[in-house]
This record gives sequence, structure tokens and C-alpha cells, in this order.
Amino acid sequence: MPGYAMTAQQIADAGFDVVLVDGNEFWIKDTSRAGNMLKEVITRAQAGAHALPGKVGVVGYSLGGATALTYAARMPELVAAVVVGYPYTAFIKAPADFVAKIKVPVQMFAGTADTYKDCCRIETARQLANAAKAVSPPMLTLHEYDGAGHGFNLATAARKDQAAGQDAIKRTIAQLKQALPAEGAK
Repeated sequence: MPGYAMTAQQIADAGFDVVLVDGNEFWIKDTSRAGNMLKEVITRAQAGAHALPGKVGVVGYSLGGATALTYAARMPELVAAVVVGYPYTAFIKAPADFVAKIKVPVQMFAGTADTYKDCCRIETARQLANAAKAVSPPMLTLHEYDGAGHGFNLATAARKDQAAGQDAIKRTIAQLKQALPAEGAK
């Protein structure tokens, strides 16, 4: 997770309490257990010394983005907003069915040149966004970064992708501020 510490710090610097969790640990065959694991992380964060009452925002990237998209986006009782960057989506075979289960507003960032292990292809992100347009209100919005690859928010990102990373963090913070008013920010 060291690669995501910079992004976590930027969110913290914007005034949010941040709990950095390895999203890979949630990607297990027992989906019920995985969802419960995420609920436990959220409820522990809500009970933290600096936590304010209310729902949380969940931000995830790559496989962690898949975790947020698959589980957190279906927890309206705990989660106010989900932001995902280049999420793993190769497992999604029926985008409309997947999107129909989303109960929390999701903002997705994806690079049009992301070919990393064929996990996070722009085509699938577009299918999800198009399926979301059929739901009222649309629960998923997609922001594409032309020419950006996987990991565009990381310190190790290609120079050509760094502007996408900077824009994505600005949009992430704006989404969190909108969903989590100052008196309820996590």
C-alpha cells in the first residue's frame, strides 16, 4: 500500500480522517465474508477517536476499487459516496445487473490507455457508465482520462499520466466534500 499513501495524505490534508486499507485482502471467494470485513473496517473507523457521526466515503484504486465498487457501493446505511480509480472490472459480465445493485453514488476514474493485466479496461468502465444512465438517478458517473494508463495517481505514474492523477484527486476531494459535510466528514 505504500503507493497509495500519497493519495491518502492528500485526502487527509483536505480535512478528512483517513483509514488506509489494503483492498486486496477483501478480494476473496466468500463474498459475504468480504462484505462483512469491509463493514467491520467502516464501523471501526466510525468509532475512532477523531471520527464524527455519520456515513463515510470510500475511495479505492485497482483491486481496492473493485472492493469499493462491489461492496461499499451497496452499503447506503454506512457509506455516503464511493470514488474508484481504474477499478478492476474484468469480473463483471453483466454491467446492467451490476449497476442495478449500486445504492450509493459512485464516481469512477479510468484511463483510456489502461491495459494493465486486462483488469481495468475502459470498455467495461464505459459499459457500466452507460448502464447507469438507465437508472434514475444514475448512481455511477465515469470520468475518462484520455491516454492515461493504470496507476495514474501514483507517485510512480508516467509523466504523461500525472495531470490525470492531479485532476482525479481534486475531483475525489470535491466529491467527498459534497457527500460528507464538514460536520459529518470522515
